[in-house]
Amino acid sequence: MVKRKWTRLVVIMVAAVMFGSFSSQAEAYGIHAELKNVDLTEEQKEQLSTLHKNIIEQKKELVDKYVEFGMIPENKREKIKQHLDDRYNRLVENNFQPLRERRFH
Repeated sequence: MVKRKWTRLVVIMVAAVMFGSFSSQAEAYGIHAELKNVDLTEEQKEQLSTLHKNIIEQKKELVDKYVEFGMIPENKREKIKQHLDDRYNRLVENNFQPLRERRFH
């Protein structure tokens, strides 16, 4: 009985440490520290917009395949696609500057 409690405690502690390390991985690599805001021209914004739209469409196709193969439940399809659209809209609002924060739903 006591051994089980210690085992659970150790598992919980290991999980907490792992979760913390994954959430701060970007900071550990210094990714965000190197990002700069740049005033983009309209042409540059159009180029980035086109690239992001293409990537999002491919990701949506990928989601459809995962649903088709039974790896993602049908009822999650639209939520995932909406998240992709929301991310694109945040990029537009931020003038296509790299997003430095993650939003979890």
